[in-house]
Amino acid sequence: SDDFSSSVPNRYMSLNFGSPASLTVTGGVARYSSASSSSNGATAAWLPNLPLPLSSSWEVSADVFMPSGWSTPYAGAGITLLPYTSNGTVETVMANRLNFKLARDTEDTTVNGNYFNLAIYSNDTEMSPRNATNTTATAANLRLVYSAAAKTLTALVRTNPSSAWTQLGSAQNLNPATAGSLAQAWGLTTNSSLQLAFWG
Repeated sequence: SDDFSSSVPNRYMSLNFGSPASLTVTGGVARYSSASSSSNGATAAWLPNLPLPLSSSWEVSADVFMPSGWSTPYAGAGITLLPYTSNGTVETVMANRLNFKLARDTEDTTVNGNYFNLAIYSNDTEMSPRNATNTTATAANLRLVYSAAAKTLTALVRTNPSSAWTQLGSAQNLNPATAGSLAQAWGLTTNSSLQLAFWG
């Protein structure tokens, strides 16, 4: 686990798209900073040292917050799942990823403001269909649940700690032996593990 007491090389990644951005770790805090921009954006991700094996069941969750009143046309925060690499970097495996987020887009009329989104990529090409659900919520808990017995991955969301979980999209098949499965699209084997990234 990380207590953010000191920076770990290749784990805190700022992915820049036009505007300067940085993700710094000091004094128990991971801080993301980005210059304002009218059209460009910037993203940063934190990668926990936490391999998630296909041989065992596990679940991960994250609380995300999207405050109202931002003037930027797009913003998002969420979790990404991707094939695990032992050196803890993502450059060689980002082409295969699952993005699960709470986002806001004021320019896309199909989502009408805040929305939950589950998008899966294979070889950097988005697999269809994308699962986007409009919401008025500005905060939510995102949860990914993997069953080693069924070899399935399920995305769940709730906007209130006392409310029931709602499944977003269909459960994903992570059985490497099943033709056409997500596991095969990502080149996974029964000994593979996945890797988690929190981003915003």
